[in-house]
Amino acid sequence: MHIQHIIGIGTIEEVWDATKAAMDGYVKNDVLTANSLLLQAINEKNVDQYVSLCSAEMLQVEDEEDNDGNLPSGEVFNKYEIHEAGTETYVYNATVAFQGGTKAIVTYDRRTEDNGGNIVSEMKESRVWSHGCNGWECIHFIRKPVSGL
Repeated sequence: MHIQHIIGIGTIEEVWDATKAAMDGYVKNDVLTANSLLLQAINEKNVDQYVSLCSAEMLQVEDEEDNDGNLPSGEVFNKYEIHEAGTETYVYNATVAFQGGTKAIVTYDRRTEDNGGNIVSEMKESRVWSHGCNGWECIHFIRKPVSGL
């Protein structure tokens, strides 16, 4: 656990600004850690860890092929998250935007390369996070190709 020391000398506004800065740093690191764990689960093909970080609603995708209901979580994971075997994923240019303290959008560039270092895909990816009683939970994601590939 990281402890922040806030000096209570100054105006109420100055003390509040120092307190807010300390808390914003903690919350930002907290949601970035959750996002990092989610990406680690994807890289390691760990569906259980992935499911534990996502809302149940996000994992309920209608089966488009035979319309018999929702795909199981493992199939959703495989369909939308897993890249080709023998590839490595890199994340860079991460930013976090907060909305009301309990919602956050983490946006970053995500590049997948084959073993030879050739770019297989490059995406701009955003994940929407909500903080509840069980911590941060991914509730939505969107990705679009980076132009130029």
